[in-house]
Amino acid sequence: MDIAINAPVLIACSIALVIAIIANNRFKMHLGVVCLFFAFVIGIGMQGMSANDLLAGAPANIILIFLFAIPFFNAISQTGALEILGKRMIRATKGKTGILPIAIILAIALISCCAETTVMYVLGPLVITICLLTKMDLMIACMLFAFSIPLGSANPYTTLTGQVIAGVTASNGAPDPSRLGTAVWLNMILNGIILIIITMLVFKGFKLKKTEIDENENLEFNRDQKIAIRLFVAALILLVCPSVLAVIFPKVAAFGWLKGVLNVYSVYTLMSILAFAFKIARFDETVRKVPWTVLATLVGVMALIDVASAAGLGTLLADIISSNVPVFLIPAILILCSGLFSFVATFFAVLPLLAPVAAAISANTGLSLAMLISCICIGAIGSGSTSPLSAMGAQILSVMPAEEQPNLSARMIRFTFVTIAIYFVLALVGVYKIFPGLLGV
Repeated sequence: MDIAINAPVLIACSIALVIAIIANNRFKMHLGVVCLFFAFVIGIGMQGMSANDLLAGAPANIILIFLFAIPFFNAISQTGALEILGKRMIRATKGKTGILPIAIILAIALISCCAETTVMYVLGPLVITICLLTKMDLMIACMLFAFSIPLGSANPYTTLTGQVIAGVTASNGAPDPSRLGTAVWLNMILNGIILIIITMLVFKGFKLKKTEIDENENLEFNRDQKIAIRLFVAALILLVCPSVLAVIFPKVAAFGWLKGVLNVYSVYTLMSILAFAFKIARFDETVRKVPWTVLATLVGVMALIDVASAAGLGTLLADIISSNVPVFLIPAILILCSGLFSFVATFFAVLPLLAPVAAAISANTGLSLAMLISCICIGAIGSGSTSPLSAMGAQILSVMPAEEQPNLSARMIRFTFVTIAIYFVLALVGVYKIFPGLLGV
């Protein structure tokens, strides 16, 4: 049911976000803290929300990942094991490090088919190590994660994202959610490949400096590094295998139970405990390196967006799109709206918000529902992955070196607007009509 539009609150939220950005850029005040202050003032004072309502919108899953997953990888990094492993991989390329980005893309896409929420923390530290050793621009690493994860995570068969797409479209009248989900996934793959190529060209990922590791350099693991690598591999097995088995044997309840129990929080908490027990890392050092600044930014901005959502932001967007946009512009406008909204929100909030609008537009205009849903997903996942203010973008930023995060954050924000413009153009020329047309959805 539509939420009544509270115009003064929406205006206040817009002004608050602008003030927060100016305060951050001009006076170095923390963006998240300023947004959180305005969220409480506007939410309670103007929208009539309670403090509990505001706090309930905090991204608890992301907070838990920051608390448990990141310390584990900080512990592994302390041993130097990832640097040795990265050097071994570079030595194996015989100096032809240009093939490494392709290997990284394939690894991210494959793992995200079964472990979409954990792939960043499984491969992130290793990818960053390779970037630093090869002098690869860290923006390439950020964008490879942003555009490679949807290659696997948007599939409608094995992932949460794919199941959400199918479920939301089914609830909005899609006659064949499975085929529609496949069309959306194929569009996500096509879109991801296009953006990966653009990223590699812009940041010269195809022209990495030739790097060779001295053949005489000792790359044997010491005791702590061996333990770190074993914990790393064990975490990968525990996270991926139950998901794969649950897909292959869907009727075996034990595998479904294992998939639920062996999640990112329990596995990485266990591995952190083992790392401290084997004394390969110090607890105080690992916790100190958790990017609390990124987490505070995410919580503050999302709280302000929650206030705007309660004030009818979704209803306002729906009214504008369905009543005032020419038919040929609707796919591009859907991408623009979902992209800008997910700039500081999450895909799981944007899709349910705009899917009913897409269904109504499809019924009234005859436009393909699969194409419209694809546009929403591409805008939401695309900008949501590249914006450091969104949940996914914040996770990507969190695995980057702490000293590089402020600069990378600013660059990611700028590049997010570029990606939205690219999606807009691709929608205008009809790229996202191809697969829905072939599948007849």
